[in-house]
Amino acid sequence: MLPTSRRLHTERDILRLLRTGARKRDALLQLVAAPGQSTVSRAAVVVSKQVAKRATVRNTLRRRVQAALPKLLAATLKPTDVLIRLSPASAAVPAKALLTSLTNLWPIHGVPNSHSPQQRHRPYPAIPARPLTRP
Repeated sequence: MLPTSRRLHTERDILRLLRTGARKRDALLQLVAAPGQSTVSRAAVVVSKQVAKRATVRNTLRRRVQAALPKLLAATLKPTDVLIRLSPASAAVPAKALLTSLTNLWPIHGVPNSHSPQQRHRPYPAIPARPLTRP
């Protein structure tokens, strides 16, 4: 199990990560990563009910992924926040295939800081204000 300092557990941190993070996808999982806000790399694992209806299956999958996280977090060179979402296909594969998929997607060198406060991303172009005219 990860120590508390290495876990993403506040809703604010997870929502920030989902908003600004770079995404990598595989058949088994999705990985969302962004530059870390703390001095160490942190991670969270999300397994929804779409993956498996039974909580014991979901918890087993979550524990398998969490068992590999200390080694992967230590190998990350820059502080990075990572969210791992498992897809429904991950319930049917062996643990080794799941860990191989996680290792292949892991951001070892960190994530480029593309969403810095100086360069805010605007989802839509700015529309110039025009006076309201009535016929």
